[in-house]
Amino acid sequence: MPLLLAQADTSAARDWQFEEGKQYFRLVPTQPTVGGADKVEVAEIFWYGCNHCYDFEPIINRWAQSKPANARFVRIPAMWNPLVKLHGQLYYTEEVLTKNGKLADPEEFRATVFREYHQRGNRMTSEGAIQALFERFGVSAEDFSNTWKSFEVAQKMRVAEDLGRRYGITGVPAVVVNGKYRTGAGEAGGYPNLIKVIDELVERESIR
Repeated sequence: MPLLLAQADTSAARDWQFEEGKQYFRLVPTQPTVGGADKVEVAEIFWYGCNHCYDFEPIINRWAQSKPANARFVRIPAMWNPLVKLHGQLYYTEEVLTKNGKLADPEEFRATVFREYHQRGNRMTSEGAIQALFERFGVSAEDFSNTWKSFEVAQKMRVAEDLGRRYGITGVPAVVVNGKYRTGAGEAGGYPNLIKVIDELVERESIR
């Protein structure tokens, strides 16, 4: 038993690179997460129309592909105004269609949404414009409509709106680790450092 206590003390006292109140902020009290407590949740709050989210996309994708085994990566769309909410509905429609096997290439679809907005000037300001995008990826009008208007998508949007408030999100992209720590590129000092902050926060949560 003394040996186990000594190991715990060593972990708690390790020399962390980043500092609370500088590179990241503690949420008090700790807030809910999207998934369960079985993994350390890393949530990216984003908007398809955000230039910074567009720049961060390949960086966070690389991190997600090689993330620690005990970490879960989720995305939460911002819900600030009608257009942003419309794109949040797009995101959750995409998520549910993927889960149901109706959207065959979600990675390419997501990349296409970003390109449409930032390179082609397609702001996707209506349900019809969004439906046209899904149809390009083989989603039928019926599958789109049933999912777009579904209770499941509406419920996911309510959760996203609630979590955005709880997490105190005022800009995107933002990252929240385990409902406890919030950070972003501004606080971390750029995207490469942000990834390091995320890794350190995941490690902190892993040794509790």
